[in-house]
Amino acid sequence: YHMQKDTELYADGETKHPQNFSPDDAIGDGMIADRTGFSLLVRSTKLASTIVGTYGCKEDLGGECHILLMSLIRFVSTATEAYHDTDGFEDGFIYTNSAAPSLPPQQKSSSDHSTNNSTNLVPNSLLWRSAFALEALYSLTSEPSMLRYLHTSYHSERPNATIVAVICEAVSDFATIAGSSQRSIMGVVESATSNHESGENEASENFSPKIFSKARDFTKLFDEWDGYQKQTASSLLDKNNDQEGMIGVGGGLIPACDEGEAIWVAFHCTLSIVHSLLSLVKEQRAVDAVKKVLAGDDELPKSEEEEEEAKENEIQLKSLVDCSFAPSLAVLQHFLKRFQGCKTIVKSTLEGYESLANVSIPFSRPQEFQRKAILTSLCKLSLPSWGKVDPASQLCDHHVHSLCTLLHIVHTNYDDISSDWQIVLSTLEQLSPLSISSPKLSDECYRIAVSISSTFPRLSSFSTCLSSDSLRHFIRALIDLSDQASLRSINESTLCKLSSDDDKPRINIDEDEKTTSTVSTTITRETLGGKLISFAGRAFSSVNANTDNDDTDDEISINRFPVSKTYSEEFYASAFAHLAATKPTTKKDVFHQLPFALLALTDAILANTLRFSLCGRDVIDHLCDLAMRSSNDDVLGYAMDTLAILITNRLSGDKPGYHESLSKATSERLGRTRIKKDPSSMDEYMEVEIDFSSASAMEEDEKEEIDIISQAELLTPLCKTISSTDEASAAEAGLIALYVILEGAGHNLQGDTWPVIIAAISALSGYNSVSASRGSGKTVDRSTANWATCGTLSFRCLKLIVDDFLDQLPAPPDPYSEATRSALLDCCASFGSSTHDVNTSLTATGMLWTIADQDPTPSSLEHVLSKLAFLAGDGRVEVRNCSVNTLFMCVAGLGHRFTAEQWRACLGGTLFGVLDQVAVQGFDPSKGMTGVPSSSSGSSGTPTSPDASNSRYKVTVHHSRDSEGKQWVTTQVLTMRGLERVLRQFFPQLLATTAPPLDDTEDDLSSDDGEHSESGSGEYNGVDDDENGMSYDEDNEEEDEEEEEEEEEE
Repeated sequence: YHMQKDTELYADGETKHPQNFSPDDAIGDGMIADRTGFSLLVRSTKLASTIVGTYGCKEDLGGECHILLMSLIRFVSTATEAYHDTDGFEDGFIYTNSAAPSLPPQQKSSSDHSTNNSTNLVPNSLLWRSAFALEALYSLTSEPSMLRYLHTSYHSERPNATIVAVICEAVSDFATIAGSSQRSIMGVVESATSNHESGENEASENFSPKIFSKARDFTKLFDEWDGYQKQTASSLLDKNNDQEGMIGVGGGLIPACDEGEAIWVAFHCTLSIVHSLLSLVKEQRAVDAVKKVLAGDDELPKSEEEEEEAKENEIQLKSLVDCSFAPSLAVLQHFLKRFQGCKTIVKSTLEGYESLANVSIPFSRPQEFQRKAILTSLCKLSLPSWGKVDPASQLCDHHVHSLCTLLHIVHTNYDDISSDWQIVLSTLEQLSPLSISSPKLSDECYRIAVSISSTFPRLSSFSTCLSSDSLRHFIRALIDLSDQASLRSINESTLCKLSSDDDKPRINIDEDEKTTSTVSTTITRETLGGKLISFAGRAFSSVNANTDNDDTDDEISINRFPVSKTYSEEFYASAFAHLAATKPTTKKDVFHQLPFALLALTDAILANTLRFSLCGRDVIDHLCDLAMRSSNDDVLGYAMDTLAILITNRLSGDKPGYHESLSKATSERLGRTRIKKDPSSMDEYMEVEIDFSSASAMEEDEKEEIDIISQAELLTPLCKTISSTDEASAAEAGLIALYVILEGAGHNLQGDTWPVIIAAISALSGYNSVSASRGSGKTVDRSTANWATCGTLSFRCLKLIVDDFLDQLPAPPDPYSEATRSALLDCCASFGSSTHDVNTSLTATGMLWTIADQDPTPSSLEHVLSKLAFLAGDGRVEVRNCSVNTLFMCVAGLGHRFTAEQWRACLGGTLFGVLDQVAVQGFDPSKGMTGVPSSSSGSSGTPTSPDASNSRYKVTVHHSRDSEGKQWVTTQVLTMRGLERVLRQFFPQLLATTAPPLDDTEDDLSSDDGEHSESGSGEYNGVDDDENGMSYDEDNEEEDEEEEEEEEEE
């Protein structure tokens, strides 16, 4: 009755609003106006707490207990409203160990009481009521069973809110609002420190509030008042208590409430709720584990009642977590942010973070915010400036402790983080370039920081313990971070180039163009390196990041090298050691400048090689995209190195029986690799242990069937990157990677993969082809000099295929044989027409004959001859003469296999077609038949090569070939001689393919038939002359000798 009546006095009316009270006001109907009222308040509040704690779970007294509990909650809410309605309750003060201003002497509290009420923001009576209520609520919420029961009762004025939800909100509001000023923060620090020094707060679970105890001491003092004279009592008070700590009201003395201790109790009330939730969850898990053990392997299906009970328990626990999560997180975040310099408070707050995370993360659903909220809150308070990468930043003790708690949470809930891996990995990425040593760290925290750095090398092995779904989220998060790092690098490179335009020195315009390009590139790289000399500057620093310092300080901090070992130094050394066996082209000094996210991604995917199919497509696509848009040659080279390693490793396993054993091998590996349970120290966080007993304990979802990636899917992203990029450097790196793949695993390639590879090689042949780059809409002419190196590298890949894998290419009846042969012949023809290098074109022309010898099927021969006939019209005399000779030598060498139909097509469509083409070009008046002086050779007419007109060397040409027209005549001569050779060698076969002789009547002959008859009769007469004894062989021997001499001269 007294509690409820006292509370109702504050419910309505402006005259009784808390902010209108003064120390001299009569409060609570005289209840606390004097020492008798104060004693009554202490005893009634303690009695209410005892009644609710003892009979709160009894149905008979549920209503009365509910009224008492609501009165306690209203005490807290009323004090919170009083704080909120005052000016100055929030001044932004943060307690740090480096700058912890002490309170003025008149504001300091003694061991038994706090600050003078004359400086309190709220009336002293409200503080006492809220303090008593908070201690009573603490004793109630510390019991898990009581907390569960209170959750079944609802607030009378808020039907949708349970009692637990109302308690959490009231306590959270009081702790965060009352503890937001410098005065209250210093009071909380003093209370926490005094409790810690007295040994009463070694652990937050063992916390024991002393508000009621101190109040009873005061009431005992008041009881003794009547036994002494007023003067004696006054001297006793002066001796034991600071007179300024007592308030004279109504002729009596009441003590001032310790504001800091009340807030400290409110904080521990929140911790008690979190710890009770964790106890309930552990208890439920223990019960489930015991039932599972008792059931054994022959576990019977649960009855409907058991299922309903289990479902109800889970729903109740989930509801408890939901209603208490947000208020609890608000308190924890406030205390960790505002009490950074108090070790006791930081330790207790991080214990609360860990307990709340262990409760909420397993219950979080994909669409809920709880897991992300608590991880984001802790991660952002673990770094000096989250989101702003500055290698000069220095960690403090509370940062190190927060990181330690974060890693422990990740270790405990490694398989439940799911889609929120990005926030955790982003924190590690921002931590990686920071120096371990810091003048702000104590010796103990420095040792913890060194242990934190040792967890980085264990990141890849840690990922092997993740389930399939968790691994996908883990890799996806690293891909996103790597994308962000590459975009930052591109923006920084662009800004650096723009800022260095005015500083570039003038270059002599008479210098060679190549020298100019080299100098310009060197200047640009030096400017970029000067601005981004540190690892963080090269890979992570954000262009648009806002900093609190001025521009000068930012530039100095970015250019400053870390003064000691960084957190990621061991990780980089470990990752390089993993790749050293593959002999990558990336050097060690360059390796340490790569983005952390990219390196962690490749290291993790290599560690999970047996589960490559789960996320291998995403990794390969990302590396290809990164290579196409990266402006950093180091990143580009490393991306292609990694692609070559990944694809080669994958292709090397494609052998008979591999796919059948892959799932089993993966399951065995997953079953033996597990996270270390209950780590005893920071050195064991993210540690992996091996279980050699069996794989039977593995979860069923980890034994899912592996989705095999086809070889074509594996190589298509790389081939698309090579064929569609508009950057020559990216194409060169891709071709180098492709060559490594062909060398290492070309013998394992399947039929559907070869057309994809050959098409990519053909795209970089340099045959005056213009192709669109992927996704940009631009066009690329790869016949220019900038792409000459790409042409050389791509031809090297083609030569490797023809020399080493020609016999292994798909052959009939393989369905991909025709597509592969067609792509290979087109590729050779493209290189034959390439203008980059004449020697490449000549070699590619010879490859066509090699392919024809290897596969003399009619379709293949027809394709080869058509390509040779096409090259016979090339504008370069060397190429077309070689093509003409190769064409007729191929026909002469394989003509004995031709059928009559093949001969008709070859002679009428190919050979005579080449002859007509050469004849037309040879007698073209525009070509010119007049020679030019040797001094100007190569500058008039068409030069022998595209670069001949610009060559510094002037070659003297024989007068018989010193013009384009004469060169075409030479080609015509070679064509006639080749045709003569074919006719002499295969004349009987050719004669058999002709039509039967027609009548001699000229009226029956058409013009076309007449021409054909004349041609046929000429050939026949030649044979008759030979048979009649003409010296045919002698004449042709001389011609053959002359032909051989001319070929040698050429």
